[in-house]
Amino acid sequence: MATILPFRGYQYNRNKVGNIQELVTPLYDLISTAEQEQLYQVSEYNMIRLNLGKQFQSDTAENNRYTRSAATLQAWINEQILIPSPEPSLYIYTIQLAGNPVPLIGFMGLVELAEFDQKEVLPHENTLRAPVEDRVNLTRACHSYFDPIFGLFQGNHGHVRSILERWMNDHTPEISIWDANAAMHKLWTLDDQHVIQQIVESLKPNPILIADGHHRYTAALQYRRERKQANPNHTGKEPYNYTLMLLADLEDPGILILPTHRLIKNLAEEKLARIPAIFSEDFSINEIPCLTGNRREMLEHVISKMKEARNQNQVVFGLYTGGDKCYWLTYKGQTPEGEIDVHIFNAKILNQALGISQNDVFSGDYLRYTKDIAYALQSVDSGKVQLAFFLNPVTIEQVKQIVLRGDKMPQKSTYFIPKPMTGLVIYCFGE
Repeated sequence: MATILPFRGYQYNRNKVGNIQELVTPLYDLISTAEQEQLYQVSEYNMIRLNLGKQFQSDTAENNRYTRSAATLQAWINEQILIPSPEPSLYIYTIQLAGNPVPLIGFMGLVELAEFDQKEVLPHENTLRAPVEDRVNLTRACHSYFDPIFGLFQGNHGHVRSILERWMNDHTPEISIWDANAAMHKLWTLDDQHVIQQIVESLKPNPILIADGHHRYTAALQYRRERKQANPNHTGKEPYNYTLMLLADLEDPGILILPTHRLIKNLAEEKLARIPAIFSEDFSINEIPCLTGNRREMLEHVISKMKEARNQNQVVFGLYTGGDKCYWLTYKGQTPEGEIDVHIFNAKILNQALGISQNDVFSGDYLRYTKDIAYALQSVDSGKVQLAFFLNPVTIEQVKQIVLRGDKMPQKSTYFIPKPMTGLVIYCFGE
């Protein structure tokens, strides 16, 4: 397993700033343009100014979103808006989803970067070039990591969770805030070096699985390669050799995986006119009547049928075409062992029936993703997209099997929740 280290994380100085809840943000890739603007208006010290700065047409190589983030970060450190912990620490972090009686219990710390072929940190999804380059540019400018990557360890049998719970029971959380989805986030600083050593030693035998943050981790690897090449005295222990992670047990009862649904646009009219019959070679097609005109109710019926089908080892996709037309598509073929629904969707629906290649997927011209059913419906009804496909979620066990055999899933195959907030603790390593 990759090396885990405590660190002197930078946090907001609560003697100088207002409500922490007004300063932290969702992860950068969950923030829309409208939400970005709203966060800018909330506070002059909102984390959005560091992690997802605005872009302007007048931007230059010397003055752009990344250089402005770097200047702002340095100003906040100089003004002691952000201050480091007195001692190297791990940061216990719990997130309790609304309606879930059990919180996720994990901790934030540094993890030594390891190339994927070293099998110390394991990915389960491929990445896209543009998001990686964006995060590399930000790291070059700021020499910091703001968003924690979400990593999972396995085979620990709840031992670390028990250690963290004991500390939590004996200490009051320093931060308790709600996010926009009514999830409760709590943070404790764990600076007892003996307890930290217990945690680190307990996790040594097994690799870390990346649940969320593949682009950020890939960017950190690229940045480290650049710094290594530029540093003739590179030892492997420089601060740029580490990244910020939230680590939790793969079997933690507070973790859920949601499906990521697919939205299709820019199909030729000739193809669109043949929907849904174009899928009949590989799928049985059932139209779902909408007697009440309530599309949401209709779709919930589709989702329910999909769950039932999965319990019977069938692969089923929901399809919404607008105009109160909804279908479920049941795969006629046999599902090879270890293959997930997304593989079949890509092969039989995207590539074969719709003629959308992997290069087309990378271009972003045809495919969009969402976890929000209501947004998917609205996108079709408004004409932003032409079709919405609904998928069952991947299971934790499927993710584990795929990762351990060295395979990867297509992009956006999983959506792990809960999501950590950005800004509770950041890693500023300077150079």
